[in-house]
Amino acid sequence: MVATRVLALENDPGAALALRLTFERAGYEVVLSFDGQSGPRLAGEQRPDLVVVDCELLGADPRPLLDRIRDRADVPMLLLTSPHLAENGYEGADGWLARPFTGEELLAEVEALLHPAGSDRG
Repeated sequence: MVATRVLALENDPGAALALRLTFERAGYEVVLSFDGQSGPRLAGEQRPDLVVVDCELLGADPRPLLDRIRDRADVPMLLLTSPHLAENGYEGADGWLARPFTGEELLAEVEALLHPAGSDRG
């Protein structure tokens, strides 16, 4: 069985390590990058099943980067954000999770994006 591959774009080394450990312990394969600009290239090369993006990498207008990633890999995208930014919503993303969150909350959101209710994918 092939592991589900997650591309995680996170600029904070501590948060990146936490993401890696959470995903690997749950059986996911993780591709990690510390900058948003490599996201589109990695999405095309690595063929992830899901992309997780730290909103701090996106700047004031996240849509251009999200669109470039989606052009390379038409996969669900989950944004990790601060509580005050979560209220804004993010066009182009499939879901968001406000910090702080637990590993269980992260994995539940990921599973919901990978296997939506009513889908036959899963």
